[in-house]
Amino acid sequence: MRLTIFVVGVFLLILGVMGFLFTEFMATMVPSYGSIERGVVEPGRPMELPFSYKRPIIGTVESNVEVTVKVDGDIIGSGSSVEFRIPPGDHVLRIESELSGDVVVKMRVELPESWYLASSALVVSGVVLMFVAVIVKFLSERI
Repeated sequence: MRLTIFVVGVFLLILGVMGFLFTEFMATMVPSYGSIERGVVEPGRPMELPFSYKRPIIGTVESNVEVTVKVDGDIIGSGSSVEFRIPPGDHVLRIESELSGDVVVKMRVELPESWYLASSALVVSGVVLMFVAVIVKFLSERI
């Protein structure tokens, strides 16, 4: 019984940690949740990325040259590193520069807070169950 409680606790803890890892890192690498795009900008030849998402997008544009980042024609930032948040819908991300340079665009879907809450609940439940299993073992040895 104690071993079962402990194993279930460990399982819940691992599941919660995996949930955190997915929400923070994997959401960038899974095509339906986000992406990493690489490209080149040159004077007169901007990089354009059309996209459509049902949830808000969080992203960064990083470049080895100064760039201007636009969404649907509106400037959202400029510099060698630009962070942005875009509402749901159909959009075109456009990156322009006066110089030639490499560009990396990282985008991911902003996941619901419920995913973070669920992961937190799993981690807490796992830790509590592991603690209960250890206490039960300690008390059973004392009796």
